[in-house]
Amino acid sequence: MVSNQLILRFFSGGPDGITAIGSQYVVRLDAGEEIIASLKQLCLARGICSAWVMGIGAVSQATIGFFDLASREYRPLELSTDHEITSLMGNISTLEGEVFLHLHVTLSGVEGQVRGGHLFSAVISAAGEIVLGPLEGILERKYFAESELRLLALEGNEPSRLLGDDRMN
Repeated sequence: MVSNQLILRFFSGGPDGITAIGSQYVVRLDAGEEIIASLKQLCLARGICSAWVMGIGAVSQATIGFFDLASREYRPLELSTDHEITSLMGNISTLEGEVFLHLHVTLSGVEGQVRGGHLFSAVISAAGEIVLGPLEGILERKYFAESELRLLALEGNEPSRLLGDDRMN
């Protein structure tokens, strides 16, 4: 859930919840705030369409997934107990002109058991501390029939072109 207070913080850059350090943003999400919706709102408010993301925190609910190559579908796993976010990583790009967050998470339960995968949703239980680093330019995603996934479209940036030789061919 994205609260009106959260939206106001992102637009105004007020003292609680978000601060800019250089070109990076440090975000504190509070109990009840959903990670992906909140970060998407920040991106829309600040005009961010390409960035890296990392974070820690705690959640009370999460839906994570594993991409099953055989079926070409995500297998979701619903978690409805408290978990620590031991790692949140990913990127922000655009898909068909819209901000798109691609995040992976590792979550630790009360006995130290770890679950991880693609993050579909997560609700903060205590706090979330997230750093977002905008990138110059626009990262775009497109559908690739071979994998049946929406991947970063990096045409012209193949490793062999970046190296300036044929070592990657």
